[in-house]
Amino acid sequence: MWIKRHAGPEGYDPALNCLLNRDAIDDKLDQINVPALVLHGADDRMFPAQDAKEWSSKLPKLWKFEIIERGVHHLSLTEPGDEVIAQLIPQFIKETL
Repeated sequence: MWIKRHAGPEGYDPALNCLLNRDAIDDKLDQINVPALVLHGADDRMFPAQDAKEWSSKLPKLWKFEIIERGVHHLSLTEPGDEVIAQLIPQFIKETL
């Protein structure tokens, strides 16, 4: 439903406005003081894995940074049945709560 509503050319301008008119978080990552699991697609062209790894290293309570093979941008839509994701999320919850 969400994808149908926002897909196509009519969704580009609002998405671009959202990206351009927001506060950057680059310099605030070290203030996130909760455990973090970062899952990132190996084939993400919008935000390369190396950049995500660099950002993740600034998180004080990084539990794990995992690159998901075949994954692209927006893993929850593109790789919903990935076995690594299915194992890591419950493990993260169990070990950090």
